[in-house]
Amino acid sequence: MPMALSQVLLDLRRTNIVERVNRDPRTLGDLTLGIDPQTAMEAINWGQADFDESLENLSSDDRVLLYAYWNQLGHLEELSEAFGQMFGTNRPSEPFIVVDIGCGPFTGGLAFAGQLASHECFDYIGVDRSRAMQRLGAQLAFALESMDDTPRVNCQWASDLHSIVWHAPLSWRPIVVIVSFLFGESVS
Repeated sequence: MPMALSQVLLDLRRTNIVERVNRDPRTLGDLTLGIDPQTAMEAINWGQADFDESLENLSSDDRVLLYAYWNQLGHLEELSEAFGQMFGTNRPSEPFIVVDIGCGPFTGGLAFAGQLASHECFDYIGVDRSRAMQRLGAQLAFALESMDDTPRVNCQWASDLHSIVWHAPLSWRPIVVIVSFLFGESVS
């Protein structure tokens, strides 16, 4: 049986993605930010778009928001299940470093945070070529930090692996590398 998402993650997604889309004046009936679901999927190129480019009446941030609205929940569920299987009943007790390559809007960080107790902390390095994805990821990380009883996350955002700044030696801290969505990106 798949692991259910925590109420904290569901609330965070509802308030920062779903309600934001639903409050937008362009969202009416079957139209999400002014476009139908099929056109929305084409606008995000099924997750492989150049999210830093605007498209017709959609800004780059609109396209990322559409991506999160349509795709993030499924990815959160998949990664939460994977982390649940990885940790089993032995939840992480020491500070981890999470490197999320092709991170999108902090999805791996949210799923990882869902595995931790409220007092725990981890370092998150989100690598995504899209600045718009990084912006929404930073907003979601800030929203997570602002909630009560959630893990603490130290975030860093980079456009590629060469841009990562290691602030301290890695020493013997466990590192989790997420590459699940790297394979979904189109290669030019």
